Amino acid sequence: MKRAHSIAESVAKYIVDHTKTCLFLSFLLLAIAGSGIVKIKANYSVKGWLMDDDQRLVDLKAHEGTFGSSDTIDIMLYKEDGIFDEKTVKTIQDITRDLWQIKHIVRVESLTNYNSIESEEDDIFITPFLDEEVELSAENLAKKKERAINDNQLINSSLSKSGRFTYIRAFLDTFETTPPYDQVVVDTEELLEKYKKEDNNIQFFLGGISFINESLQRASDRDMAVVFPIVVTVLSIILLWFFKSFLGVVLPFSLVGLAILTTFGIEGHLGIELSSIIAALPAILIAIGIADSIHILIGYRHFALFEGMNNHDAAIASLKKNFIPTLLTTLTTSIGFFSLTTTEIKPIYNLGILSGIGTSVAWFFTYFFLGALLTKISFKRKENEDETKFSAFDGIFQFAEDHKVSINIITPIIAIGAIYLGMQNYINADPIEYFDKGTPVKQAFDKTRSEFGGSRVIELVFDSGEPEGVKNPAFMKKAEELVQWMLEDEKIIRVSSILDIIKKMNKTLHSDNEEYYAIPDTRRAIADQLFLYTLGLPQGLDLKNQLSLDNQKFRVLVMWDINDSTAAIEKTDKIMEKAKEIGIDIYEAGQSPIYNRVNDLVVNTLLTSMSISLPIIFLIILFVFKDLSLALLSLIPNVLPLSVAAGIMYLVGDELNIGNVIVFAVCLGIAVDDTIHFVSNYKLKMMAGMSGHDALASTMHQTGKALTLTTLMLTIAFGLFYLGDFVPNQKFGVYCSIILTLALIADLIVLPAALLSLKSSRE
Repeated sequence: MKRAHSIAESVAKYIVDHTKTCLFLSFLLLAIAGSGIVKIKANYSVKGWLMDDDQRLVDLKAHEGTFGSSDTIDIMLYKEDGIFDEKTVKTIQDITRDLWQIKHIVRVESLTNYNSIESEEDDIFITPFLDEEVELSAENLAKKKERAINDNQLINSSLSKSGRFTYIRAFLDTFETTPPYDQVVVDTEELLEKYKKEDNNIQFFLGGISFINESLQRASDRDMAVVFPIVVTVLSIILLWFFKSFLGVVLPFSLVGLAILTTFGIEGHLGIELSSIIAALPAILIAIGIADSIHILIGYRHFALFEGMNNHDAAIASLKKNFIPTLLTTLTTSIGFFSLTTTEIKPIYNLGILSGIGTSVAWFFTYFFLGALLTKISFKRKENEDETKFSAFDGIFQFAEDHKVSINIITPIIAIGAIYLGMQNYINADPIEYFDKGTPVKQAFDKTRSEFGGSRVIELVFDSGEPEGVKNPAFMKKAEELVQWMLEDEKIIRVSSILDIIKKMNKTLHSDNEEYYAIPDTRRAIADQLFLYTLGLPQGLDLKNQLSLDNQKFRVLVMWDINDSTAAIEKTDKIMEKAKEIGIDIYEAGQSPIYNRVNDLVVNTLLTSMSISLPIIFLIILFVFKDLSLALLSLIPNVLPLSVAAGIMYLVGDELNIGNVIVFAVCLGIAVDDTIHFVSNYKLKMMAGMSGHDALASTMHQTGKALTLTTLMLTIAFGLFYLGDFVPNQKFGVYCSIILTLALIADLIVLPAALLSLKSSRE
């Protein structure tokens, strides 16, 4: 420890005595690393959630190669008195036509171009249901409405049973990399503006994968543009109130700005893509940078005002005193973040890398930027301010001492109970739940659910196992059996596939006899009906998105009223089990398996991260302080708040998701910071000759103020994230505030009570 303090003193003196050199190094690092900002690319698509070699991404690529892209931009129209009037139908026709003109859109499906199968005597007609050739008189539209609401292929697909809600789907081309969601969404929004002005009675909604992913980016951008300025403003006011110094506000935020710019520059150099999860990085760096700054500034203020030192000596003393604690906290916090790299969730993996790097960068700027300019700050002593007077922290210490037995008994009981409750938490990785109720995405899905009865869709692929197998009546009847079994489930709203087309064609060929709404008994009949149907299809609306080219597989879309990923996985597993029972090969395809994969990985990420970081942090504290009891007790203020927060999460009905995983990693790092500052000062005072009891009391008196100020600032800062649109950011802020408050209580009450149980602290 003596050698470490000698190194700390040498570094502190060098920084204070070589201001220009340190500032040059700071801006050199910024220039070299920051140049990478221009290289940053964003990826908010589902393909950005998993590692590039993940089997589900490989499967998605193969699926899109067979059936085309699952990416859509959807437009929904709602009219209270129904959509079957001339003006509204023309609007639907025009929007359908205009969508074809948007770049990257390769297919548009709507009520107007739905391929209607009709018969007249011995002739079969396959014609668009409501195209420009259809007479739009009130009488004819009434007939069309009657036919539409009795058409199984239309209901809850393109039209609601009420006749008030219709759905237009536009499919994007297939892309190897991230599709241009932003361009497609902006072009679609511009298209809709014209129609919104023409008819105020129609409500327009946007949906589809394209809009979801673009909305993720917009929510992140809005939170950064709106919430961060508020956070900075509030924290600046608190710093100004406490330090009464302009530079005491400007310099901490300057170093945070340098750290953020440098870290994002490194992101660009490393080729890491920006995502909604990476958007949490500035908040993390603000927390870490401000926390270290406060410890440095409070130490500097103490030595200058209460130890009678000049600015030069006070700066050296503060940098020396905080060198080991801040270096240790940087190491332990970085380890906590780097432990996230064990995950297979790509955005969290990337956040772990950048946060770990950013933590080290923030420490560098804390010493070589803030430290170099520390002497420029002058503090004024507050009237009647006396650090030796009895303070609230002395009272807290007295409380911990008087009730140490009760505290030491109650604490493990609370921890065990909270861990038990936390293990009951429900996992939900459904991306729609990431949006606040007032956002356009959430409104669109809520409206779809109210009209269709459900709003989530998964894709299944039925595989016959042989080319031309979809013409095998035995296979198709097994498929029909499975579909009918699914439709018996009250949660399943609709199942769409070529089975509907074949049954409808069979019925039509038999004079609309309802008995023939079934799969034909011969391979020839199925083949003929598919052939007849495809002959009547217009260009761009063929069956390529439903049938594989070799007619071995067909695609099935299942709409259900299941709004969380855990229940979706359970329901899908039941469908798979039933398929095996029937004897038909099916598999889940499209993008839902990726979200389900994320669901599986959420808990694994949390447990793996904690199981790696906590033991390493323990070993580091043990190595530095050479005190097994102290190292073990130091874990209490870090584990207890996380456990209690997990219990609170269960009690209030919140779900475990990606945002919450980040909360635990971030808060562990910050909580460890406070604990190390507390323990480090406690050991220093004991090394200086104080008894354990007096060292603990003195640490509470002096360090308690810095811990409380940092916790107050970070609790308010994170709490302000509740103002955002992105629900993971909201939850991130709320639970960070809760955990950090609990961590402060643990540091100031639980840890002292535990330490007072040691013989060395009682003496």
